Amino acid sequence: MASKKASFKKQLVAYSFIAPNFIGFAIFTLVPIVFAVVLAFLRWDGSNPMEWAGFSNFTELFDDDQFKAALKNTIVYTTGTVPLTLLASLFLAVILNQGIKARNFFRTVSFFPYIASL
Repeated sequence: MASKKASFKKQLVAYSFIAPNFIGFAIFTLVPIVFAVVLAFLRWDGSNPMEWAGFSNFTELFDDDQFKAALKNTIVYTTGTVPLTLLASLFLAVILNQGIKARNFFRTVSFFPYIASL
């Protein structure tokens, strides 16, 4: 019986340490996500009462030429920059792990932005 009580106390202590993280995650991440999803289906300008719009917001969005252009630009930019960035990073990592003379200098230079941002 005493071991169950001690085990429960250990679990309670563990949950008390992680509870603030879960509460913060719920308040600052889950609630805004749920609110954004609900707002996506409503017609609301911030001052007038909310009206249910259903999927009409999405049909208006996908009929908008400006949105289509922005979506196309985003896809082109992403498909262009992500592979190039990955390849450049891989190339730099391979070079920095080779036995070149200025290896420590290049490692320092490549790590400097992390230090400077602090």
